[in-house]
Amino acid sequence: MTVSRFTSIFINFGLIFLLGYFWIFPQYKSFQEVNTQLQNKRIELRDKEEYFSKIEMAKAALEEYKGELSKIDSALPSEPFLSSVLNVLEKTSIENGLVLSQIGFSKVLDSSRALKEIRLEIGVTGSYPAFKNFLSTLENNSRLIEVENISFSTPKEKEPFTFDLDIKTYSY
Repeated sequence: MTVSRFTSIFINFGLIFLLGYFWIFPQYKSFQEVNTQLQNKRIELRDKEEYFSKIEMAKAALEEYKGELSKIDSALPSEPFLSSVLNVLEKTSIENGLVLSQIGFSKVLDSSRALKEIRLEIGVTGSYPAFKNFLSTLENNSRLIEVENISFSTPKEKEPFTFDLDIKTYSY
């Protein structure tokens, strides 16, 4: 009986060892892998929460400068709409007592830079003080408009001046 009891104990230990080695140990390894993946996902989730909280803080900071940002957006529109530039030029010339007599579309430079240039050639007719006011108004305009070249000729007696301007404006 002692031999069969000894054999029974040995067989039970062998079965427990085999059961542990072929069933419990792989389950334990699988559990460890899932636990590691869970921890990685928690770290990833925490990083994303930090990222989104930083974005929210940046958004709140930008909300404080909403007025200034809208001025920049109107100065540098996202599309180079020629009609809006011409509307600004026409309105400014009329407000300052000038007649917009000539409009020439020069070119749109679409370079690899972030800013795109629109070049125009315009002609205005009127008095010299009205022209000075026109230039001052263009300089103070919310649109980013640069006057690159001005040319004019001496008018005949009692005729208004004709000013030719090369203008450059931008969009992004």
